[in-house]
Amino acid sequence: MSVNFRYQLLILILSCLAVISTVYALDDSLQLKLERAGRLIASTYVTGNPDEKLYGLHLDYTPGRPKDMIHNDVVINIKTKHSIQEIKEPVINIKGLKQFEKWVLDVRKNFRFSENLDARTMGVCLNGCCSYPIDGGMSHNTLYLREACFVIKNKTPFLKSISLVDGD
Repeated sequence: MSVNFRYQLLILILSCLAVISTVYALDDSLQLKLERAGRLIASTYVTGNPDEKLYGLHLDYTPGRPKDMIHNDVVINIKTKHSIQEIKEPVINIKGLKQFEKWVLDVRKNFRFSENLDARTMGVCLNGCCSYPIDGGMSHNTLYLREACFVIKNKTPFLKSISLVDGD
């Protein structure tokens, strides 16, 4: 190997290490917190457990549990749209962790089939909202999480709205 090649290889390796260390340094950025919050809400919606931590999530990451994203002063609006029927559902407004837990349990208990609550793979999180694209069609009698939006306070995302789509 020539000296020039070794030098270029060393520069390449050091550049890669610099990028990796930069990624770890940015691991607690606001965007990653927002994406973590979006995954936590989807998990809560599907499992019905607002205290469940995402598998593999580091202990120091925030938000760590869905309940960490519920602020007592932020009203959460929950909107349901129907895919076929022209029914206009009233917007549900809840506030605080107790009401959020009650809503999570109520939607599981009162929907046609509790196992038909679904959140597709999260899409993008932009402008404080995370989307869950319903690509490939919808199943009948399934209530899908379509979007979760957050308000940012002190660099922490707090849930402010949830949009659902009923697959009628």
